[in-house]
Amino acid sequence: MTNYQKTSIFLALSLFAFKSHAVSFNCEQASTLVEKAICPERELSGLDDLLMQSYQQAAANSSDKKTLKTTQLAWLKMRNQCQDVDCLKKAYEKRIASLDANLAHDQKGSNIVLGRCHMNSCWWWKVEKTETIRAERKDKLVKAYVKTTSADYSETEVERDGYPGLPPAQAQWGGAAEVFLFCSKKLPTYIEYNQDNGQFTGTVPFDPSGATSGATEGIGNLYLYVCHSDKKPVFEIDPKLELSEIVLKNPKDIFNFSGRQ
Repeated sequence: MTNYQKTSIFLALSLFAFKSHAVSFNCEQASTLVEKAICPERELSGLDDLLMQSYQQAAANSSDKKTLKTTQLAWLKMRNQCQDVDCLKKAYEKRIASLDANLAHDQKGSNIVLGRCHMNSCWWWKVEKTETIRAERKDKLVKAYVKTTSADYSETEVERDGYPGLPPAQAQWGGAAEVFLFCSKKLPTYIEYNQDNGQFTGTVPFDPSGATSGATEGIGNLYLYVCHSDKKPVFEIDPKLELSEIVLKNPKDIFNFSGRQ
């Protein structure tokens, strides 16, 4: 395919009517050629989601936010020079890998994990201890003893400094709770006890591309910290199970769930 043909396809994508996906910008207000190309492309919009999450996590944990912002702006300028979808995909994948590598370096040795920052408020996990309950093939069930805390910030603080990497020194942590993480590429699951029905509820916090929703971002971050602290995995999730809930009598029953087979 010639560069002219690729450019023509790229331009055509930007002219189609599209259904907005959850990306780092409002698709209904998309103004640039690149933004208009991203919105109708499921894979590109998913990569844009992942980039937004990786950047937010990196910003929350970075000790040099100024440099992070500078490199992100430089990347955006480079991304906007793309003339076809393949170029965009490669640009996103490379930037996400870079942000995740920096995050892993900044978090090394820390047991505090960002849950989510949203609407001038952040919350965090503190992982007190983990233990493997059962391992089978490439999957394992891990019990984590965790605490949580949160903090609110003014709009001025967020605009001036961004969200902080760690909770305030005076943060009050809640009591320890036991949760389970099923570390699996086919069925990545966060499991907790539901007192209302006396059973366990498992939540798949990711879609097949590895993106979370707003409601599952916090448990997704804990899952990645416990199960894949070295690198972000490539999931093989059945689309029917993405962002879904599973009722279990016992956390170990997850090994017998059909979605894992």
